[in-house]
Amino acid sequence: MPMRRPSLKWGLVFAALVALFCFCHSVRNLAAAASFQQFIYIGVLSAPNNFKRREQARRLWLKDTRAKFGQEARVRAEFIVGHTPLYSDPHVQGVLAPETALQTERQLDEESKLYNDIRRIPLAETYLTLPDKSLQTLQLGVTAGYRYIVKIDDDRELHLPELMSFCSRMIRVDDVYAGDSMFKEKAYEIQLGADGQFVPYFGGPAYLLSHGLAAKVVKLTSKGASFLLTGSSSEDVDMGRWVEEAKHLGANVQFKTLRLSEGIPEGDVEGATPTVYSLVHGVGSIFCYDGLIREATTSGISDCQSQCGAENQCAYFSIWLTGGANWCVLTSACGVTGEQTQHSIEVYQKATWKSRRRRRKTFGNLTEAGRRRRGHPPQHGNLTEGDVDAPHESAVNLSEGAVHISPRAENRSSVVGTKHLMV
Repeated sequence: MPMRRPSLKWGLVFAALVALFCFCHSVRNLAAAASFQQFIYIGVLSAPNNFKRREQARRLWLKDTRAKFGQEARVRAEFIVGHTPLYSDPHVQGVLAPETALQTERQLDEESKLYNDIRRIPLAETYLTLPDKSLQTLQLGVTAGYRYIVKIDDDRELHLPELMSFCSRMIRVDDVYAGDSMFKEKAYEIQLGADGQFVPYFGGPAYLLSHGLAAKVVKLTSKGASFLLTGSSSEDVDMGRWVEEAKHLGANVQFKTLRLSEGIPEGDVEGATPTVYSLVHGVGSIFCYDGLIREATTSGISDCQSQCGAENQCAYFSIWLTGGANWCVLTSACGVTGEQTQHSIEVYQKATWKSRRRRRKTFGNLTEAGRRRRGHPPQHGNLTEGDVDAPHESAVNLSEGAVHISPRAENRSSVVGTKHLMV
């Protein structure tokens, strides 16, 4: 008996159902996108005394960003600033702020009125309260109805074109978690929470959450400070844990890496001295150690730059943005590079204003071979000013003519021209 061919009618019905499903799915996505009149909220975390950093950020990107979008709420960027903490016996009532704190508040008030780009929050500013500050930043974006919320530090320059392009491509994705550099596995102990567990997370200088995911994080942390049962004082590590916990609320999280930001050196501002520092590589995993001058922990990019400025021979400084302490390496050249794939590193070069663009373009030739090597990093990190006292025990010690590695820093790689040295 010959086989009966499928009825043409049923084939047409099936095709119609598929087309209807695709149409409804597209309408749903477009409707979801249209429901967010506000597109991107950018919260720039800044401490009360960081007047100079805020001015740098305004001149380099924030002022132009606000001017581009004017008074419309589609994209909003503003500084998030708490208040100076009061230090006293915790049992003493009626403690008044000292004159230095009052002076800071007066300056902040004038600055806020002048620029109208500062959002004050009721939070004492300390390194230990950064997780709380990050949560409040998410809450601001979620409450205002923004589709994407970006947290960025005040010593970072936001790459707005890349951000806008990325968010436009992700418009149909409900739960997005993105940033400059992602830690996918444990590299050192401080990445573990109070429960001793590691979860993937993006490094603290800048990261992004979609509205749906941010709302879930805000919801699960709104019941109190229960995150201390699993988290720590590292706000970027905690954010990764909150995202992981949000999965239990139905979040289907997509992790995305993008070039969201870069560091702002202290001299990178109008009216600065002729010698400034250009970012020639980063955020990446490459660092210089050709003609090593000195290496040590540092309080941040500005301090590392100052160390380089104090050395006439210094032409490059490499700074680690991730780990247990900011690590700063000063070198006279960059013909020899190394790579630590589990860390976020930026490399800056001394340059005059006229030569900045030209020098930034030439650095790419130094790093191609280095990208092919992997290594386990020392414990560097991204603490704020005043949080670093001494070099970490696992730091790599580099010296002229040789590379000395402490016991816990292994499989380090370097590049000399086209030759690879496993050190």
